[in-house]
Amino acid sequence: MTDIPLPTLTAEDRRIVDLMRAERNDWARQCFDAAMTHLVCAHRIAEIDPAMAMFRAITAEEEAATGLLRALKLRQYPGSESLLPRNHVHKAAVYPFLLAIAKHTSYLQMNGVDAIRLAITDVEGRPRLVLALVLNGELQGQVARPIPPLNLRYREGDSQTPADYRRYFLQVIGPTGYQDVLKYLEAKANQRNLILYASPQGLPSFNAVPEGFLLGQKVRVLVILKAALLFWPYLEIQLFAEEAVRAFLGITERLQREQSPE
Repeated sequence: MTDIPLPTLTAEDRRIVDLMRAERNDWARQCFDAAMTHLVCAHRIAEIDPAMAMFRAITAEEEAATGLLRALKLRQYPGSESLLPRNHVHKAAVYPFLLAIAKHTSYLQMNGVDAIRLAITDVEGRPRLVLALVLNGELQGQVARPIPPLNLRYREGDSQTPADYRRYFLQVIGPTGYQDVLKYLEAKANQRNLILYASPQGLPSFNAVPEGFLLGQKVRVLVILKAALLFWPYLEIQLFAEEAVRAFLGITERLQREQSPE
């Protein structure tokens, strides 16, 4: 199991990192490796330089988001040419968008399926992250593992339209105090600058890293990595992932129109 000097990594986290490091050493892999390095460094300097520790932990999330966007481009998902891995708004949108998908899917009801979980199983001689569908009814307790895991299509209502994640995106960011998506993403994208650079009020002072901050950033990185591992190792264009890319672009393109003056 990967030996990473990061105190917040659980045994399950380490298995996920092992899956990442078993992948081809492409640009996405480099980004995820960089994210882990930033987390390790954040913990090492937390007591002597809290502001820089927070900076590196925030950068870890950005690098993980970049890795996911790069993975979509490497796998040539339709629309991925419009993804902007260097764009701060695109990167800041990744984690809340994944939470929006999770929130949406938590309401789904599938005939014969009691629960949906993540699992690691052998696929063509290699361990990979997959969805585990816990069945009910006559197959109570049995588990189905679709391969590839996201080659599923979901439609809403009688109109059979793809899922609209924007409303769930708003629900996710609402507790942070933002009701406007663009303002949230702009603030998130500027978070590092607010920590390190002076404003008219002076330079922010941090005597310590806020409790739970580094752990929270680790959780964000691992959530993004798990999402990537459901499509990145597979050459197939998976339907659910393809529609998620389209929905993500729908949100970000609308935001860019709102951001740009007429």
